[in-house]
Amino acid sequence: TTSPQNFCIQQNANLRSITITGQNIKWYDALTNGTLLSDATPLQNKNTYYASQTVNGCESNRIPVAINIQNTNAPTGNSQQTFCISQNPTLNTIVITGTNIKWYDNLTSGNILPISTPLINGQTYYATQTLNGCESPTKLSVTVIQLLNRREIEIASKGSAL
Repeated sequence: TTSPQNFCIQQNANLRSITITGQNIKWYDALTNGTLLSDATPLQNKNTYYASQTVNGCESNRIPVAINIQNTNAPTGNSQQTFCISQNPTLNTIVITGTNIKWYDNLTSGNILPISTPLINGQTYYATQTLNGCESPTKLSVTVIQLLNRREIEIASKGSAL
């Protein structure tokens, strides 16, 4: 087996999730003695688990397997951002800091949006970032405000007076 093994927090990994080769694998919480653990035992970040195999009734020495569980933070940025309509802003225009950003149309589930998606005034968009293959479980919410430039305001006000 390889050690350490890495998991994303969303995986809710347990001892069955560890990649290991052998027969009749048993998991323990210590290199010697210790407690025999159930395969359903949830993995804990920075813990080491110890595996043995049993072949023909003989149990092997235990090998350590270190575990890393990554909890990726949401990207950072201002939760309200303002753009001029004349800029034809898109999701790519929103200023946030993060790696491998994904945009969604909903906080809890929703659809992934292409970065070329035009921004809509008053709309809230939700961003995650992905590090080492693990997407952030929380999302940054960004509400967009679009402003008309002075010339557009004059034209709009004349149009509404008609």
